[in-house]
Amino acid sequence: MTSTTAPATEARQRLYIAWTLLFVLAFIWGSSFSLIKIGLSVFTPVQVASLRVLSAGSVMMWVALPAFRHIPRKKWLYAFLSGMLGVFIPAFLFAYAQTKLNSAVAGILNALTPIFTLLIAVAFFQQKAHTMKWIGMALGFIGSVLLTLASGTNGKFELTIYPFLIILATVCYGLNGNMAKAVMQGISPIYLTSMSLTFLLPFALVVLLNSGLPAQWNLPASTKMVYASWFGVTLEARWFALGCLVFLGMSSTALAMLIFNKLMQMTSAIFASAVTYLIPLVAMGWAMLDGIYLTGTQLLCMLLIIGGVYLANRKS
Repeated sequence: MTSTTAPATEARQRLYIAWTLLFVLAFIWGSSFSLIKIGLSVFTPVQVASLRVLSAGSVMMWVALPAFRHIPRKKWLYAFLSGMLGVFIPAFLFAYAQTKLNSAVAGILNALTPIFTLLIAVAFFQQKAHTMKWIGMALGFIGSVLLTLASGTNGKFELTIYPFLIILATVCYGLNGNMAKAVMQGISPIYLTSMSLTFLLPFALVVLLNSGLPAQWNLPASTKMVYASWFGVTLEARWFALGCLVFLGMSSTALAMLIFNKLMQMTSAIFASAVTYLIPLVAMGWAMLDGIYLTGTQLLCMLLIIGGVYLANRKS
């Protein structure tokens, strides 16, 4: 009796842990768009992106040394490209895009990542796609086009470059995912990420130092905005925004990667990919707390994109 109930109890506990990790991961990645928005209230897009990359790289440096020993030298260039496509370029694209887009729309467009990952795999990496996957990619494409047009103020239809910046970021994610699968097989994702971010640190630092931040940080006290007063402690906007960006870099890149890898080990790629459907919901929740609501058209676009991702991820 005990011998049969013990494995069942252990399996149930693993399932609870897996679901907990899934929701934590969705919360971290879904919250990143609001954290970017807070950063943009004080810093420029260039500063937001470079601070995010610096924070992420600083956290992952602790595993960089063994990474350089475990990754062959001939693959270091691919690790650098992985950092550029998976972290550096998207960080700047999202920062610039969110100067005009709300965090909910950014979160929904980010859900296109699996669509472009599959499309690039089919176009350049000889992966076959059955009919349902093509239907899913078509739905995702239609949803993204409509959301791009309906991303103006209060959901008004207007064509701007800002939604395309996020779409370009998801293309970068798709390229990075396929390149890692094709070239970096057998290499620990933790080692790959730590090496990639270590390569990015000097670039991010140079960009930040040339962004005008040092002079901007030393503005007279009278020009510093106060963000909030918590428990009798007054926080300046710059310190609050800086804290949000440091947390963003530490959590959405370093911590989230560790959680995602653990989730993949405990369950499967299909279960872990379910985070794609939860991220837009978390982003919408934060936007609603900020008084931002999606229009009916934008909600329809979200359903089209999420439905397309679901069909594209289904097995034949």
